[in-house]
Amino acid sequence: PIRSVKVTWEPGTTIHLHGNTTEYTLYGLSPATSYSITISMATDAGYGPEVYTNITTYPTLYVEIKKIESQSVNIIWNHDSRISHYEIQWSDSQQEMVNSSGVAHFNLINLLPSTNYNVTVKRYFPHGKVEWSEPRNLITLADVPGPVRNITSSNHTSTSFILHWLSPNTDNGPIRKYQIDLLGEL
Repeated sequence: PIRSVKVTWEPGTTIHLHGNTTEYTLYGLSPATSYSITISMATDAGYGPEVYTNITTYPTLYVEIKKIESQSVNIIWNHDSRISHYEIQWSDSQQEMVNSSGVAHFNLINLLPSTNYNVTVKRYFPHGKVEWSEPRNLITLADVPGPVRNITSSNHTSTSFILHWLSPNTDNGPIRKYQIDLLGEL
């Protein structure tokens, strides 16, 4: 019977596994690095021949915000042809959206102006494992506000009156100023 398994990988790390095990997870490896690995099994008579293989770890998944508009954002990330597909997740404080993509870019649309969003990308490895990117935070640009509502006046005199109105239903960002145009004779 198999008594142990010896796994060696560069830079010179060796581990001995007891019993007839057929799997081991290597931890603490560097991203996007090629590792030379040897595996040999032992019986009571000693170790058999070594089997060699090279395995390259995946690069770190990095998401970049390319273009921010008031209602859309273009994101890209580093692509690896070994990845089967990606899932893009974005959320504000009230809703979460998810979409799948086979390419390394995506345009988020129908966003709210002047709103804080968190964006993450999940990649699916061929063997079924998934890995999330670090969350990216962004704020969409402000857009023009909707119209003011319910204009009324009060305190009329022969030379003045007070105007009243309600803010727009959709402000699309902080209201910085109002413009009042007075038409007619002065």
